[in-house]
Amino acid sequence: MTGIDNIKGRILADAETKVNDIIKEAEKKAETIVSKAKDKAFDKANEIEQKSQYEANERKRIIHSMVELGIRKDVLAAKQVVLCKVFDEARNRINKLPKDEYEKILISMLMETIESGDEEIIMSKNDLDRISPDFVQKVKGEFEKAGKSVDIKITMEDVDFGGGFIIKGKGIEINNSFDAILKMRRDEIEPIVAELLF
Repeated sequence: MTGIDNIKGRILADAETKVNDIIKEAEKKAETIVSKAKDKAFDKANEIEQKSQYEANERKRIIHSMVELGIRKDVLAAKQVVLCKVFDEARNRINKLPKDEYEKILISMLMETIESGDEEIIMSKNDLDRISPDFVQKVKGEFEKAGKSVDIKITMEDVDFGGGFIIKGKGIEINNSFDAILKMRRDEIEPIVAELLF
């Protein structure tokens, strides 16, 4: 029996050694798996943190851009209000010119605009007290000095177009009201005014 006990003891000892080896191997594998899992978790955590940081920075950038855009729009709107006031003030100053200066401006504009000499000049009734009764004679006199003969007539209409005049001739109508001139020239003048103001 001692031989069987010896074999049995050896088998048990070998089995115990193998079990210990398997346990050690399993523990090593478990440590490796846990270590890899920790590394993966750490990498994933870093990735999530970086992504969150990127998204937070991106949100900040977008919000900052939107705020800047809003500020630019507000500044632009404020500048536009100022420019509108400047053009309104220009029209008001023209309309408040002394009678003789106002007539000189109108005569100069008529000299540049009248072509055939028999055009009809339409003016606002609001200008009736801003031109002298001999205004037509003054216009004719200026044309005569320039060597031209004109047979113009002035019609007063009950329409306020901000000063100036409208010329009607054969198949033509030229709007030289100050409102129309300011509207037509605004795109050209506005950048210059803006540069001076801002």
